[in-house]
Amino acid sequence: MKPLRFIVFSIALGMTAFISHLHGQDKVEYTDPKTQKSNILTGDIKEDSVAGVKVSLDKKREESVSAPNINRITYADLPVGLKLEYLSIPGMEDRKEFDKALKGYKDVLPKLPAGSKTKVQTEFRIAMLAAQIADTPVKTSEAMALLEDYVKNHSTTWHFSTAARTLVRLQIAAEKYKDALETLDKLSRAPGLPKELKPEIELATIDILIRDGKEAEALTKITGAMAGLPDGDLQKSRLRIYQIGANKTEKPDAKVTQLKQIIDTTPDPSLRALAFNTLGDVYRGDKKLRDAMWSYLWVDVVYNQDRSEHLKALDRLARLFEAMNDPNKSQEYKEKMARLR
Repeated sequence: MKPLRFIVFSIALGMTAFISHLHGQDKVEYTDPKTQKSNILTGDIKEDSVAGVKVSLDKKREESVSAPNINRITYADLPVGLKLEYLSIPGMEDRKEFDKALKGYKDVLPKLPAGSKTKVQTEFRIAMLAAQIADTPVKTSEAMALLEDYVKNHSTTWHFSTAARTLVRLQIAAEKYKDALETLDKLSRAPGLPKELKPEIELATIDILIRDGKEAEALTKITGAMAGLPDGDLQKSRLRIYQIGANKTEKPDAKVTQLKQIIDTTPDPSLRALAFNTLGDVYRGDKKLRDAMWSYLWVDVVYNQDRSEHLKALDRLARLFEAMNDPNKSQEYKEKMARLR
């Protein structure tokens, strides 16, 4: 028979956990866009939308976090009986044990209350982790199906823009350019879309049109997008690089000269990444595969700060090594690309 003291302690511990759950708060982990440092907000989420979340810290203070800056949220509606099981899974993600984390979320999903924020977030994590390990056509199709389902059913949550952008990357990898453009269009029209995502959507649309051989349509969009932007504007500089790449009337050597000049004169690493990727595309179109390889490698190894451009370089390298009859290298970059998603 257990000592009375142990029984009293167990009851007290259970009551503490129960009370803690009743008065539990949401925890928002995010990256400060100015300092690039990780921060945590603890409070009650009053608004959860495509724009992000608004957190009530106390009766007088509220803080908003834009969706692209959110890393993870632990919602207060997580049932107390599942806390130990559920809260061990993010640690698996942090340790890059993606297969174990995916299984963990799948196991806990049926146990979560229908309609709860934690259940919605768990569906999001399952779709995202499926994308993260999608290094084969079969896995890519499975991940796309999960993301398509999520984007369709949860278009008003803070997860929506991240899920949609990840879906676009998979659709591009599968060369489903029409589907990717439709996903971007749906994302661009989402109410409350964070303004910092609009330039990214604009550039992604242009990039897809060029990939799909629709350079004339891409050039029309570039011209319209550049109108009114001042010289020196970062978005205008990006559009100019795309303009060089999409111009089919100019000879490859002339394009190479212009792109190298941009690389030599700009201090911005994201612009250099875009210029190197575009340079690689020019070389690849001119059948200079080794020159293309070195251009993409500059992005992978040195100018990898811009995640979108880094993913683009990895995708190009995977395709390039396939064209160069090196399937092992191609698979290596496919796996690296999956991990970065």
